[in-house]
Amino acid sequence: TVIDAVANSTAYLKAIYYPTARSCGAWEEQTFVYSLTSDTSIINQSMREVLKFMYEPTENKNVLDVRERILASHHGDVFADKAELESLLKAGEQRIIDYPNVETLPNIDYQVSDVDRKSLYRQYDVAMSFMPQTETLIKDDVKQDVKAKMMVLDELSYAIVRENGAIRYQGDEYLKLDSHVDKEKFSDDFEAEWFLVSEISKGYGTLVKQLIDYLETKPEDKEAKALMEKALDLQTEYINRSYARITPKRAVKANGYPCPSYKVPEAYEAVSTVDGKIKYVPGAHPLTWAQSSLKSASDLFLENLERSENLHN
Repeated sequence: TVIDAVANSTAYLKAIYYPTARSCGAWEEQTFVYSLTSDTSIINQSMREVLKFMYEPTENKNVLDVRERILASHHGDVFADKAELESLLKAGEQRIIDYPNVETLPNIDYQVSDVDRKSLYRQYDVAMSFMPQTETLIKDDVKQDVKAKMMVLDELSYAIVRENGAIRYQGDEYLKLDSHVDKEKFSDDFEAEWFLVSEISKGYGTLVKQLIDYLETKPEDKEAKALMEKALDLQTEYINRSYARITPKRAVKANGYPCPSYKVPEAYEAVSTVDGKIKYVPGAHPLTWAQSSLKSASDLFLENLERSENLHN
């Protein structure tokens, strides 16, 4: 049940000490020997919500009832020590502050074979776009915090954004060139290009929102205004890239079947044409995650547009 899941997952994350635990990342393809920025930031946000639900003062009888049921569940005793869980979250937040601009870092003390060497380090992964949406890198200084997170997004987007979306990471072999007809074919290039440009838009959009909140209390801060306009321009670019991925009429999918029109594909995939060229076409599947990501990115964009216009009135 959901009740059991809240206690079980919290106990599990505590037991493995998630700020430094080995991780398989969003794509679950390999185990890294050190924690990932994307995983840690997602877990941090989940921990914040759980701690808020379990410990924030309330008189809501429904909330109190659910709390009691969670505490009475098999691993409910994990919530007996609030300070210990808060310390765990603080360590997770510090992991992001220490290494925000790489997905994972090499563990020089860990000996592995050449075959396993790729599990040591990955510089960029599109899942890192989740981090700026939830984490604080520099406390008590909004502008410096925004600058730090914008630098992460700028470096990430430069490394992984392509014409039809964002690759998951450099060297990704999943849905690579001609994967539907030759699964053994290897290519260092022509990775699938995914919908996650909408998450990059949300990353920049979160910075816009953060700066608008600040400017509503300090409207004369010209540096903050310039930062907000820059972030809004980038949010606009990536929401436009997201809509540009919607499938056209009379397209053919990477597997050779007709492609539905006006859908949000999970990825555009590279295929070889009969004349020896390489072309990107929609992948085999629409994806609910892609649709929901585009919807939430659009909602944030519209909210920021309205609020930014109000700043000038």
